[in-house]
Amino acid sequence: MKCRVRRDRASGACTLAVNPTRGEMPDLALAQVLLSGRYVDYLVPFTYEGDLREARFYYDLTGATPLGRVLRHGMAAERYAGVLQAIGDVARVCAEERAVLQTVLWHQDYLYFAGDDTVPRMIQVPIVDGPRFDASPLSLLFRLSKVDTGAFGHPEWSRSVETFVRTNKEFDADAYHAMLASILPAGRFRTLPGGDGASAESSGSEARSQVGAGTGPSGTDPTGDHAGESHGDEDEYYSETILKLPEEGAATEAPSGYRALEPDDNPGIRLSDEGNDGDTVLGMSPHPDRDICGAGEASGVSGDEGPASLNMSRRPRFRVTRIRDGYRVNCSQNTATIGRSAQADIHMGGNMNVSRIHAQIRRLPGGGFEITDRHSSNGTRVSGRLLAPGETAPVGPSGAFSLADSDFIIEELDCEGATGSWSGSPSSGLGSGV
Repeated sequence: MKCRVRRDRASGACTLAVNPTRGEMPDLALAQVLLSGRYVDYLVPFTYEGDLREARFYYDLTGATPLGRVLRHGMAAERYAGVLQAIGDVARVCAEERAVLQTVLWHQDYLYFAGDDTVPRMIQVPIVDGPRFDASPLSLLFRLSKVDTGAFGHPEWSRSVETFVRTNKEFDADAYHAMLASILPAGRFRTLPGGDGASAESSGSEARSQVGAGTGPSGTDPTGDHAGESHGDEDEYYSETILKLPEEGAATEAPSGYRALEPDDNPGIRLSDEGNDGDTVLGMSPHPDRDICGAGEASGVSGDEGPASLNMSRRPRFRVTRIRDGYRVNCSQNTATIGRSAQADIHMGGNMNVSRIHAQIRRLPGGGFEITDRHSSNGTRVSGRLLAPGETAPVGPSGAFSLADSDFIIEELDCEGATGSWSGSPSSGLGSGV
């Protein structure tokens, strides 16, 4: 992932452009939450453009001042305390949404004060598994521990931060909040917005109005050749090197134990008869972009009738796409389960006795789907909301959900097995453009 700050000299607009590299995919569930504006007081809102594999994110920094500049020109006590508070707040946001801390750019040049605000907002990038760079809350706190807080009458602040960094090899949110409570004035802590209340809806509508059609901030051309904001060579190195993910997520061939249900010229679905407890599990096709529509009669499947044990139709009813590697599975039954086995993580037919099932998908007769959490150890999210164990939530004809360590897109298919772009569906939570 590469980051670059661009300034439009004509309009004065300033934009941070984040360009994921190969192998990085949008985290749809997290993106839905961020686009809702629920955490607009903690995080800089973003807009986006591109498609599933090449999404680009833009953060409007017009009028904002980075923490790095404040540190170079001297810092007041209120802003030092505000940065400590912001670190704790954003760590709580990550815990609330079960997002890894590394989805946040923990670096002094990517925390921004708006106007005279004393508490900065941070940059969170909705990327699956997070941008695995070296910066963390501890690296930012280490930088803050070097600030001479005695200059504004609180030498114990930097000493406490230094002690925390020295005694914690990994960021411990509970220990951090205990440290904050010992040094910050009472009443500094904010309450995270909860549920889908009116306040969250109002802020969400404001954020969605900024997103528009998925282009950059108004008055800017984030992909144009503007003069870059002066962050220096060190920051360019940070952007180009530390933020770059290892190249991963390449598609792999189906396991050798799989046999094709359909003829060789139609390999969209492959079944294994070696699943746990004798269940038939749906594996990932080695040709993810091909569906099973138009299968030959040699398979013995005709119309909506199929083998009695599977009740298979030769026409797919819906498609599930795993975001981390783009694999697609076309489902020809009205029910499927998402889980784990020795050979697949999408199970066909709604069987509940395959090991480690996380969620069940049911296609509704009138259109759309229902997703039911099956006591997933890491939880199931639909439209950014964490489901209670056993809870069922509706999803439109095209939408996104996440469970365990994976994000998925689900789409209804028409009679020809075709579907529109997921990015244009309002139920996906991303509007159009990503």
